[in-house]
Amino acid sequence: MNTKRILVSLSGSFLIFAASAVLFPVIAQTCGQYGTSACPPQDLSIDKKVIHPINGNFVENLQDKDGEFFSPGSEVTYSLKVTNSGNTDFATVQVTDTLPEWMEVPKAEDVLDSGKVTDIKINARQISFIIKDGITAGKDVEIKIKAKVVSDLKLANGDTKRCGITNNARVTANDRSDDDSSTLCAITKIGETKKLPSAGPEDYLPLLPFIVVGFTGAKLLIGRKG
Repeated sequence: MNTKRILVSLSGSFLIFAASAVLFPVIAQTCGQYGTSACPPQDLSIDKKVIHPINGNFVENLQDKDGEFFSPGSEVTYSLKVTNSGNTDFATVQVTDTLPEWMEVPKAEDVLDSGKVTDIKINARQISFIIKDGITAGKDVEIKIKAKVVSDLKLANGDTKRCGITNNARVTANDRSDDDSSTLCAITKIGETKKLPSAGPEDYLPLLPFIVVGFTGAKLLIGRKG
C-alpha cells in the first residue's frame, strides 16, 4: 500500500515538472511563437549622451573624476540621436526626455534643434516632441536639449557631490520603442581658490645675511668712487 502511494506521488510530481517545463517558456515568450504575433524588428534606437563640462565632448556617462562635476546653476547639454536602421520609413517618431530632480523645469526653447521637431510638450521635468518629417530608412536625427542644474542644489545626508544623476530618454514609432540614459555628477558648492599666503617679516629672515652683504658691498663701492 505504501509503495503504491509513493509511486503515485512520484508520478504526479513528474507530470507537474514536465508540464512546467513546457508551459513556462510559452508564458515567458511574448511574441513570435505559439500563434502569437511576431516580435517587432529592433530597427529603431536612441542614443543618449551628456556633454563633458571640460572638453565639450559628448559622452555616455560622467564619473567621479576631477573636473567632471556640474555646479549649481550651470547649464548641461544632452544629445539624443535617434536612428532608423531598418528598411521602413517612420512617419511619426516621438521622443520623451525625463530630466532628474536636480534640474530646473525645462522650457520649449530648451530644445536647441527646434527646427527638427514639432509638438513640444512640457510636463514637470519631462519634455516630449515629435521629430519633424519622421525618419526615413537608414537615416538618423540628432536633437540637443539644454538643461540647468538648480541654483539651490541640496543633496541628502549633507553630501556635497553626487554622481549617477540619471537622465532617461525614450523613442517610439509605430510598434517600435527604445530607451537609453546618461548620467552626470553634480557638486553643491564650488571649491574655494587657494590663495598664496601674504609675506610677513619672518619670511625675510633667511634673506637677511644676503641683504647685509649687499648693502656693505654697495657702501664700499660708493666710498671708492668718492
